[in-house]
Amino acid sequence: MLAEKHKLRYLEGMRGLAAIIVVLHHYILAFYPAMSSANEAQIHNERSYFEEVMAQIPLNIFYNGGFAVCIFFILSGYVLSNNYHQNNNPQILIQYGIKRYFRLLVPVSVSILLAYAFVHLGFMNRLHLGDITKSKDWRVRLIFLIIFTH
Repeated sequence: MLAEKHKLRYLEGMRGLAAIIVVLHHYILAFYPAMSSANEAQIHNERSYFEEVMAQIPLNIFYNGGFAVCIFFILSGYVLSNNYHQNNNPQILIQYGIKRYFRLLVPVSVSILLAYAFVHLGFMNRLHLGDITKSKDWRVRLIFLIIFTH
C-alpha cells in the first residue's frame, strides 16, 4: 500500500500565493502596463507618476509575475516529488499523474469553453479598451485572466 502523502502546507501556501501574484500580474499588464514596463507613454494619468514609481521600486516583487512563476515551479517540483523521494516508490508517481490529470481536466475544459463562449458572443471584441488601458495586447491577457481565475 502506498504511503500516505506528507503535505508541506507552508510550501503549498507559498505556491498558492505565487499563483495569485501571477493572476495579479496579468491584470496589471492588461490595465496598468506602465507598472510593469515603466514606460511613460503607457501611464494613464500624466500628472501622477504612481505607475512609473511602482515599476522602479522593490515593492514590484509583490506583483512580478516572472518571479512568481519561477517560485511556483521550483516549489511545485519540490512539493510534488517530496513523497516519492521519501518512500522511493515509483507507484507514487503514477498515482500522482493519474490523479492530477483527472483533477485538472474538468476545470481546464470548463475554462476553455467559457473563454470560447466569451469570444464567440463578442464579449472580447472591445477594441477601444486598448486605447483606454494603453495596452495593445489586453485581449490576450483578459482571456488568460478568465481561464485561470475559474
